[in-house]
Amino acid sequence: MSSASFHPRRNNRNNVLRDGERLCYCGFRINPRTSWTRKNPGRRFLSCPIVDDKRKCQLYQFLDEGLPTQYYKDLVFQLHNKLKSLKEESEIEADLYEEGINLKAELKEANEKLQVYERVFIWMLGVFLGMCFVICVLVLQSF
Repeated sequence: MSSASFHPRRNNRNNVLRDGERLCYCGFRINPRTSWTRKNPGRRFLSCPIVDDKRKCQLYQFLDEGLPTQYYKDLVFQLHNKLKSLKEESEIEADLYEEGINLKAELKEANEKLQVYERVFIWMLGVFLGMCFVICVLVLQSF
């Protein structure tokens, strides 16, 4: 199978189609992404979307200038990781809040059932004591 038939939308000149869509050398659509590595934190880039390193083309292009020193790179990297951590904590707190609401609803339902069971138990205890009283009266009358 020829590469021309495999990639019908390929355009070798700057890999840009008329509608402004960019393509990698393989002919697949590429969208800007952001690097969050320690070496290039926050840098936007384009790369081939194919995951398999043996099949992907070598397109890899930064869209902006890198930070001037390693200090700033480390700072941005650490801030990004802190933000990511805070988002995860926030999601955990939201999950815990929702779980708390669900547990309160379950507890309310369990308490309502318990009240019904208590009423049934008291009624049955009354019936039992009444029967014991009748039996005692009948036994005492037989003497």
